[in-house]
Amino acid sequence: GTGSLAQSSGSELGVRHPSQAGRGGLCIDGSHCQRNDQCESGVCLAGFCVACDNGIRDGDESGIDCGGPVCAARCGVGQNCDGDSDCMSNMLCSLDDQTCLPIEDLPCRVDGIVNANETDVDCGGTHTGCSRCEDGGLCQGSADCASGLCVVAHADADARCASCHNGERDGRETDVDCGGPDCASRCGIDGQCMTSEDCTVGLFCWTDVHVASATRHYMSAMNLTDGDEFDPVTDAGAIFPAPGTCHAPFGIRARAVSPMFFMTSEIEFGDLFETN
Repeated sequence: GTGSLAQSSGSELGVRHPSQAGRGGLCIDGSHCQRNDQCESGVCLAGFCVACDNGIRDGDESGIDCGGPVCAARCGVGQNCDGDSDCMSNMLCSLDDQTCLPIEDLPCRVDGIVNANETDVDCGGTHTGCSRCEDGGLCQGSADCASGLCVVAHADADARCASCHNGERDGRETDVDCGGPDCASRCGIDGQCMTSEDCTVGLFCWTDVHVASATRHYMSAMNLTDGDEFDPVTDAGAIFPAPGTCHAPFGIRARAVSPMFFMTSEIEFGDLFETN
């Protein structure tokens, strides 16, 4: 300003001539300052008043009235930049000449970090020159993955690339390369499952409910009781499939001792899966 700010030769605050003063005696862009409220623009940076709309590159702008941490405007095609954050969306700062260019006009950066809208390190994203991410890589869509499959395994997980042919249980598979909503292959006998939809046609997913029902059926047919005669947990585990695995309904041919005679009983468990 003029008069209200102290002046000293070569380093005065404000300006000497009234024509250089802004509205209300505030300092114009380029004037020395100590506080934001001394500047017409409201921004005092590194001892000078600067503005984001004065048609010059000043302050910490990377280009004219754009880029840097103060100005909201991001720089467009061909404007100077110090980093990717200075550029408009879908643009990056060229490492060759420090100007903003569209992503598709730049080579993929193989630099060991996630940048340039990659979804994981040096892979994925909209840049067609970047590699697609391998299984386990972070992704936002199937186009980011070499396998063409991007899945969220559970509610608290990040989306990651998976495959139905990699010899691993990943994604939403219930067992290795089978089951779940994404893979076409269904699981065979002893394969882990959540529902019978995970199992090969003709097999069913045995659950705790099925095992408990089969156990009751077996004990009734064989005239067994809990306790010393039959333990529903340990003994049933030796007879029936483990819960959460694919198996076919089956029958057991067993011989039970009656006080009067020996009898052979055929016990069928197919009715446990009639709804499947």
